[in-house]
Amino acid sequence: MAKKKTSDSIKQPLNPMIYVYISAAGLLIAMGLLFLYIFKAADLIRHGIEKQVFYILLFPLGLSAAAFLFGAMRGYAIYTGKAFSGKLELTGPGVVFFLVIILGFYLIPENRPFDFTIYLKDAEGKTVLKKDEALLRIILNNRPETGQTDENGAVDFKAIDAKLMGSTVPVELEAKRWTFADGKMSTSCVLQGNHAVLVVRRDDSLSRLSGLVTDAEGRFIAGAKVVVKGIETNTDANGWFSLEIPPEKQEEKQFV
Repeated sequence: MAKKKTSDSIKQPLNPMIYVYISAAGLLIAMGLLFLYIFKAADLIRHGIEKQVFYILLFPLGLSAAAFLFGAMRGYAIYTGKAFSGKLELTGPGVVFFLVIILGFYLIPENRPFDFTIYLKDAEGKTVLKKDEALLRIILNNRPETGQTDENGAVDFKAIDAKLMGSTVPVELEAKRWTFADGKMSTSCVLQGNHAVLVVRRDDSLSRLSGLVTDAEGRFIAGAKVVVKGIETNTDANGWFSLEIPPEKQEEKQFV
């Protein structure tokens, strides 16, 4: 009866250092892809290729593990019999490589919605708009989502489409006598990470009237004519308008 081969009886076809180099190269490639996956996740999600990159990085990772075990730990793989009809016995590198690839296939992360918080603070970083003192509206996939500030001057937006991660979206403010730092009631925000801070300032002039014009389905109306007290303007490409109202025409309520 033929003696069964063991890891001690297997002579490696290459110098052990060759396997070390192969293992190190595979590990470096896998780490490079991992850093790409982590730091460019928003771009990958936006282009819909995050799963492909995750799966690709499994190959050099599996190769690195297999080469290390095969060269340093002297694992072995034996196939006996005819193709597709014999007995397959795998140990060491074969098992590790296929486990990394096959199990990794089932561990590919799903595109899950994410939550995002916008904080409103003044130029010194202080919370100036407390609970229910301001309302924020962001436009997601041409659909407005609104929320009111909490006691920390924050507005939470829940379950945002994963494809919007890293994108820039319009933000509108509704707060009596408050505007964004540039004096406007609208700005933009990048959905990066899980929060952003927008700077606001008090507007004591009470001479500006602004707003958003949409149709019944919430789509922006560009070029719409807006008239208040004989003062007129047109909405921009995003349906936004802003009017300077002279003091003599200012009222607590204005009819547009």
